[in-house]
Amino acid sequence: MLDEQTLIAQTLQGNQQAYAHIIDRYKARLFAVLYKMVGHPQDAQDMLQEVFIKVYYKISEYSPAGGNFSSWLYRIAINHCLDKLRSRKREVPNIPISEFDQAHGDTPEKLYLEKEQAAAFHEFMLSLPEDYRIVLLLRHIEQFSYREISEALMIPVSTVQVRLHRARKKFQESWAKRSQGGAVYEMYPL
Repeated sequence: MLDEQTLIAQTLQGNQQAYAHIIDRYKARLFAVLYKMVGHPQDAQDMLQEVFIKVYYKISEYSPAGGNFSSWLYRIAINHCLDKLRSRKREVPNIPISEFDQAHGDTPEKLYLEKEQAAAFHEFMLSLPEDYRIVLLLRHIEQFSYREISEALMIPVSTVQVRLHRARKKFQESWAKRSQGGAVYEMYPL
């Protein structure tokens, strides 16, 4: 498999297959982040396509000296998503719960409780300010390091740390109010 720099160089020379490899490498991860930010799979899919079109036309602006390619790509995706969210004044999406159904022989009661916890968690995530939601998603869902989040969002590492701390604190306070210290914190360790 070709490395990123080779794929980028080939894309700059007009090789569409090289760009298709870049898309294949990142589409699932970017979709997951966009979906968690907007809450609607179709909106996330539309944004993903728009992001890859934008990246194709801006790929000549990427410089390895400015950070790794994935951080640059995530920065474009997140900024695009934030622009879209701001333009429609952040409606609260209705997240389908079916994706959280984990039928592993569990009882119907346990599955119901897990769905309820998952719905409450995602409702909380969508209620967070965008700045907090993004750092939580990148850190805990995408497993980015603080430095990678800093590069992707173009903010200092200290700001990443502060936002994560505040988001976690809001989560703990919100969950404590909702469930009086229930087990979702164990289920979603932030």
